Amino acid sequence: MFDVLIKGGTVYDGSGRPAYTADIGVTDGCIAAIGTLTADAKEVIDASGKAVTPGFIDTHSHGDLTLPFYPEMESKVRQGITTIVGGQCGLSPAPCDKWWENQYYEQMQILELSGNLLSAPLLARPEQLSPLMQRDFGAPIDWRSYAEFLAVVEQRGIGANYLPLVGHGAIRLQVLGEDYKRTATDAEIEQMKAYLRAALDAGAAGLSSGLDYQPDIYCDFRELKALCEVVAEYGRIYDPHWRKTGLREGTPKKQKKIGGIIEALELGLQTGVQVHLAHLSVGFDVFPADDSYMAAAAAKRTLAIIDEYRQKGVRVTHDTIPNVTGGIFLEPDLAIAFLPWIKPCGSVEHFAKNLQAADYRATIAKEIYAGKHYDLNPLDNPDWANTYTILRHGDGRYNGRKIGTLADELGREHLDFVFDLLAADPYTKVFQVTQRMNESSVREFVNDPHGTIGSDTYAFDDKAIIGNGAGMPPYYPSPNTYCAFVRYLLEYPQASFEASIYKVTGLPAKIFALADRGLLEVGKRADILVIDRDALRSNEDHIEPRVYPDGIEAVLVNGVAAVRGGAPTYSRSGMVLRK
Repeated sequence: MFDVLIKGGTVYDGSGRPAYTADIGVTDGCIAAIGTLTADAKEVIDASGKAVTPGFIDTHSHGDLTLPFYPEMESKVRQGITTIVGGQCGLSPAPCDKWWENQYYEQMQILELSGNLLSAPLLARPEQLSPLMQRDFGAPIDWRSYAEFLAVVEQRGIGANYLPLVGHGAIRLQVLGEDYKRTATDAEIEQMKAYLRAALDAGAAGLSSGLDYQPDIYCDFRELKALCEVVAEYGRIYDPHWRKTGLREGTPKKQKKIGGIIEALELGLQTGVQVHLAHLSVGFDVFPADDSYMAAAAAKRTLAIIDEYRQKGVRVTHDTIPNVTGGIFLEPDLAIAFLPWIKPCGSVEHFAKNLQAADYRATIAKEIYAGKHYDLNPLDNPDWANTYTILRHGDGRYNGRKIGTLADELGREHLDFVFDLLAADPYTKVFQVTQRMNESSVREFVNDPHGTIGSDTYAFDDKAIIGNGAGMPPYYPSPNTYCAFVRYLLEYPQASFEASIYKVTGLPAKIFALADRGLLEVGKRADILVIDRDALRSNEDHIEPRVYPDGIEAVLVNGVAAVRGGAPTYSRSGMVLRK
């Protein structure tokens, strides 16, 4: 008798080979048989007319950061993700024996701890933060080492599988502490290597870095090379968020974006470490960013340079976010760009009222045009106003229009027109294309044969929100939190559905050496999806993103139903995939 029998589905096995019709029998968490099966089963899933595929592998996820607090991983499994590669961008929940690194979703708790008003510091003491996390998220920070964190995750249970990376930033902070704004000494690098070895010994699949963020941005090539040599020694992977924007404060020092990619490739060349470039985007600035021809050309040139290093022997792959929304958060409120001024006002309504005063507007404009605020910086991005599209405003005539274009038509200076919009409707909703992304360049990266898909998001439920206090506009989880992989299938399909499925199953399993997953074969772990292709909808919403897709009918994680009939079961049947 099978535990689960999936009957009559069209099987896309994850290899890219042509699909076929078959039954799949599951026993003890593994695929026991494929073919025409007549044995009894404890649970039968009718997959007639449906696609049966391996579970999706999210190769760039921050789901590990929220695992202790959202262990069901509902936002992952309900879009078909059965395995995440966590610990990205230099961020990992451990080690934290001395310091906790700000991971963004808990910034209000760190802000409260610090006593600050405007910005949460990078560092907190885990023993001081833990009671606040228990109060607000229902769980403490009851680990310190990397091994202890993995043990806690396993003890509590998780909804999907978790392949862990260790973050360079987490390691660096334990060694340098508050004195992190500098290069490390030889002795300090040796201490970092000891932390790294401890994480790799505990089962980490490799090392990530976040080279546009503190504290990683202050490291030099020498430090990265020393750490990558250790990763190569273990036969693991280096997964860098490469240097592309510079430190995201004020007006970053301009750098050659392609230089950040080349730095990562040189690490692969000089140390032999396997490299997987995180959320790849163009290595060249294009103005205006919405010029699709130029964006595609910049993407092709970026890929050509990567391929040149591949010809030199570097083992390099990449992942791409299947969207232009960027990563972890969505900011549908236009007002949130002005949070440093809204907070002292006490509410967004009071801020809007103050915008009626010409001198108040002038004070804000002076700071913005001086390049003091990264999130709204005309010096860094002269085309900033056209990155915003108005979704909902009190004057419905503005809806669907780009702010810069609309302001030009009305003869208004761009920033002053934004003030007009907020003064009239402080709850104006917008969609912003982030970091000069472009659908054409995204398509080039997705279509590259060495590219996989990553959501760049936390694991949440459909109620998660990151507040900024009463009366303040909040941060919402990115739409990719809920629908990235369905959006990929619908908006960036490959030449065949077989090829589309391979890119998110068989290929990432090969890259990350997941020998028992990613394919529907006898003996493999039973991470399996049943998809109604006719009903497949992403339901992506740029105002209220906490919406699940349609068409993901069933999800098995290690042979146990995590989604049944499109609804979650909260099975917590995932595993930590230790190396």
